[in-house]
Amino acid sequence: MSDNKNIDELAQYKDVSRYSAGAKNSINLGSNNYSRNNNSQPRHEEVPDADKEITYKAAQYSRESDRKYSHKRIQKKKNRKKRKAVYASVLSVIVIAIIGLIAYKFWPITVTINGQEQTLTYDKSIKQAVDQSQIKVHPGNYVAVDFSVLKRNEGYEFYANVNDNDIDNLNYELKDGDTVKYEDGKDKMEDYTSIKEEIPAAAKIVGTGAIHKFIGTGEPGIWSQMTGKESKKYAERMTEEPHDITCKNYNPNPGKDKVIALTFDDGPSEEYTNKILDLLQKYNAKATFFVIGEQVEEDYGKSLVAKENAAGHLVCTHTYDHGRAVGGTDITSMSAEKQIMEVTKGQETIAKALGNKQVSTICRLPGGNINAVTLRCIGKYVTAEMGWSLDTKDWTCPGKEKILSALNQSSSGEIILCHDGGGERSQTVAAVEEFLKSYTEKGYKFITVEEMMNYPESPQSEN
Repeated sequence: MSDNKNIDELAQYKDVSRYSAGAKNSINLGSNNYSRNNNSQPRHEEVPDADKEITYKAAQYSRESDRKYSHKRIQKKKNRKKRKAVYASVLSVIVIAIIGLIAYKFWPITVTINGQEQTLTYDKSIKQAVDQSQIKVHPGNYVAVDFSVLKRNEGYEFYANVNDNDIDNLNYELKDGDTVKYEDGKDKMEDYTSIKEEIPAAAKIVGTGAIHKFIGTGEPGIWSQMTGKESKKYAERMTEEPHDITCKNYNPNPGKDKVIALTFDDGPSEEYTNKILDLLQKYNAKATFFVIGEQVEEDYGKSLVAKENAAGHLVCTHTYDHGRAVGGTDITSMSAEKQIMEVTKGQETIAKALGNKQVSTICRLPGGNINAVTLRCIGKYVTAEMGWSLDTKDWTCPGKEKILSALNQSSSGEIILCHDGGGERSQTVAAVEEFLKSYTEKGYKFITVEEMMNYPESPQSEN
């Protein structure tokens, strides 16, 4: 029985216990007690059994009560010690943090300002570094849209650059090793209204080959016609330069490596893509799938794209709907906005199917058709447009033997065009199976187009 239960059961003897203070220490609890009569003579009396029991219980209650409250006092002392230990630990942490902060504040750092080294201690601001170096600068001017001066020395107060980042606050705190450039303030231009016109980026396609690598982004520049709100002066000039773009076409040079890149367009197909994936797995081959966004949005499409990615294949966009609005083979006749939509929406469907994973920026346009306009349109979203060096023409369904005959013309560095969707593809499946078996036995390795792009460029012919 627990102490609490004991004390609860004996509580009924609480009032009696005050008369039994001596009883609890008696050796013979409940034995005869002595009292005095009216003549103050000692008198020996026998205590009734019932009274003995009550006296015993009362004394027992007193002991239990004392034990309970003694335990509480001990526990309170322990709790006080614990609290003191916690307070001491917290105080130690605070003291250490304060000491660390003070040490950090006063710890010297070395910075370079306009080529001169400066040592800073407590105050580590740009202003302190400038004051120590005694560099003097002058504010810029307040100018009109044609750069004529409206008010002298009312431009920006100073120009500061820390580690190639512009800083407009002299109280900016420097770090050890920072490099600061501090100069006269730049001119500040008046507010103005403007009419803007785009300047198209220059775009050109050079070379020949299956890989079409984009250099630059093709983003347009801006030509502004400005009227000053204060000066009323007029000026026009280029306010943003265009970013030119080049599509460099070339074939890869794998050297002694025996590598081939199989590519499959127009999928995923509910009927044929799984069969292609099984064959690739059987021969430990990797491939690139150029998928149609609309089909990826289907439940089977999401599942197959995820399966392709999980197996280590490369998944790229073949546009959202294959340019269906303009006949399905050439998007170059579409508006700029629709051309961009075809590529970006196609990429978005892949990203969603893969759980918003970053998708490849390689694409294949329908029919492989691309011109300078399309190059400028999609250059911001694509790093390469992938052509092919060998077309199996399997999309015409010429029969397994003709497809296989085309495949057997392959050599190292080849980028092969096949299809796993867009029609009946059983001939392709059968031909690819024999081709994979034959070329694997010859020691060829099947890789993605991204891996193929890691090889150097083959020399271009002079013609």
